[in-house]
Amino acid sequence: MSKKTLLLLFLWTLACFPLIGNFAQILSNTALTFKSKSLGFSALLIGSFTSALMITRGLTAVTSGYISDKIRRRGVLAIVGFALNSFVALGYALSNTWSQLILFSFLNGIASGVLWPSVQTIVVELSPSRWRSSIMSIYFALGSLGSVLSYLVYSSFYAGNYFEAFLCASFILIFMAFSAIPLACHYTTIVEKRRVVGRIHAAEVVLALTAMFLAGLVVSTRPLVLLYLRDVPKYGEELAASTMSIVTFIGLVLSLMIGVLADKTDWITGSLIGFTLGILSLLGIYSRNYFLLSVSLGVLLGSFSSMYPLTRAVMGKVKASRRGLLIGLVNLTGNLGAVVGPLILGYIYDSMGARSLVQAYAVVLVVLTAMFTAAKILKSSASSS
Repeated sequence: MSKKTLLLLFLWTLACFPLIGNFAQILSNTALTFKSKSLGFSALLIGSFTSALMITRGLTAVTSGYISDKIRRRGVLAIVGFALNSFVALGYALSNTWSQLILFSFLNGIASGVLWPSVQTIVVELSPSRWRSSIMSIYFALGSLGSVLSYLVYSSFYAGNYFEAFLCASFILIFMAFSAIPLACHYTTIVEKRRVVGRIHAAEVVLALTAMFLAGLVVSTRPLVLLYLRDVPKYGEELAASTMSIVTFIGLVLSLMIGVLADKTDWITGSLIGFTLGILSLLGIYSRNYFLLSVSLGVLLGSFSSMYPLTRAVMGKVKASRRGLLIGLVNLTGNLGAVVGPLILGYIYDSMGARSLVQAYAVVLVVLTAMFTAAKILKSSASSS
């Protein structure tokens, strides 16, 4: 395969897969949240859809990562994942009971578990090591940009029109499945004959996995943030969705900045900077000012979202024959957090009120800050001895 073809495949995978693919998935998930609320489901039941998605996505991610390491054609799994997600969006459109929606949420998790870990591994493999955190941050930033555009499109054209939103998402996802065919045909993972990549300590792996569990616990509750915006500042459905677009955009900018800092320093230092900004954002989280509230929520969620690119980038240090499996494991731990997050925080939201959601976020942020501070101190002590 020529370098020009490889570059084009890399750019399409880096930019269009997360941007367009995530746009379609968030459009479908936003419609699912509001459709579920219109059907009379509680926040706990709505959270159960996210939990079903995340547990099957996490379990599938490890399996698909192992398979992609063996077959070495990760693009094949991208085709399967996009096609299955298209079918799921159609299923959501035609379902009106909790049992039907939870069934398609499990299938959604399988589809996403096949799709995204494979795509992430391709991006990690094709990224130069000195820019890996920055490139993975760009990857996730483009995915967040897709979310921003999705919230804007939903609030502008599909608020209340759930069926049309699901159809639009399904059409886009099947288009993306066809667009992945050249990648499946032309890209094959190169397995190193000797160790030519960096080293990663076992403690660093544990830190990354734990951080992803906690980040997944928080980030998976974005549908509850939509309900928070409706219940606390009393925003309507359209204003809540458009506000989430601003919140998501601010989060992606912060995540991108942290990725660049991580390449300049190290991923632990970059993470600590993000967590510090997240703690400071709590000062404005209850503000009645629309702009300050949006910025505070964006910085808070962005400090958690930065874990997604940084944990994938650090796993790029391992050999290609194990890379897909370890990135799948990162996805698993993040998704396990995402399983318990909507259930626990959904229960807290229903029983203690909307403001308790932000308080729970603050507790998780403090725990992460303490973990990474301890890791930084231990790493500095080991280097000096």
